[in-house]
Amino acid sequence: MRKNDDIKRDEKVMEQNARLRKFARYTSMNVMGTLATSCYILADTFFVAKGMGTNGLAALNLAIPVFGFINSLKAELFGKCLVGKPALLFFCPEHTNAGSTFFFGISYTVLY
Repeated sequence: MRKNDDIKRDEKVMEQNARLRKFARYTSMNVMGTLATSCYILADTFFVAKGMGTNGLAALNLAIPVFGFINSLKAELFGKCLVGKPALLFFCPEHTNAGSTFFFGISYTVLY
């Protein structure tokens, strides 16, 4: 009887470790993506300042928030329309518009 309890405990620990690894991988990918975007903006700012001067920097400072807003909106719609909602609608027999939701998410992502 003691061995069964040990096996169950070990399985529970392994499951918790797997969850922790998935969380760490997801979090590290998000952090690396944010760092890449920040490096891109920093390099872009440097080259715009070097090539266009103060007028270019003023235009860039107006465009960067718009760029961030569109990227965040696209990421949110990509996450909801391409992953979450169609999966829920697919497994609920009373809903039949999973395909149209998926198509909307794909078309929005391609357009932006």
